[in-house]
Amino acid sequence: MAVGDPSGKLLWEANARWSTPTPDIRTGLEDAIKLLASHLPEIDNVEVDVPEVKRSHVAIAYWLECNGKDFSAPGLPYTIRFKPKLQPPTFTKPKDPADREEPTLPTGVHDGRALYAYIDLIEHAEIALPMPVGTVSEASPLDPNYWTRVRLGGRYRIGPQAEPVRILVTLTGNKLTGSYEVTNAHIATGVEYEQYLKDLAGWRLTLSKYYDVTMH
Repeated sequence: MAVGDPSGKLLWEANARWSTPTPDIRTGLEDAIKLLASHLPEIDNVEVDVPEVKRSHVAIAYWLECNGKDFSAPGLPYTIRFKPKLQPPTFTKPKDPADREEPTLPTGVHDGRALYAYIDLIEHAEIALPMPVGTVSEASPLDPNYWTRVRLGGRYRIGPQAEPVRILVTLTGNKLTGSYEVTNAHIATGVEYEQYLKDLAGWRLTLSKYYDVTMH
């Protein structure tokens, strides 16, 4: 993938490769494009606009958008799944929408109105923070044993009012499926998100030291 100016001068270029059982490049192309885009220059403090799910339709949205689907992020090598709901949800129109409680979602998924923020973060996260923080060896940060549990974070604006929120999603490896499972997703407090950013800065420093292979 390359980006140039109107005169044809090359401004940015990145390459990606992937294994495919067929010569059809469409196999795996979406993940490759995500990986390529992750190499674009980073812009800090971007808030992504996403829809807000109606409280009365949270379970239905979960069934339609998450149940039984595989997701992938450029920052992780394995697919990501939400916990399944075995039965399709039903919807009964309440007399007063304000009185209707949010339907129960799988354990760990909270604040269902932010469901589309969780999905967007899972699909586009360019970096993941290994958990628990501080347990990863600086000498071998890519050791798979350190990546059984990771955290993703991002800033969003949800709904017609563009309410600013901070999102944290925790993923846990599932040996049976060979994928990550969403074990926690919620709207974070300011304190929680600031701690996440602090931990992430430390992790970036660990990675920069690991990949700094030339003499200065």
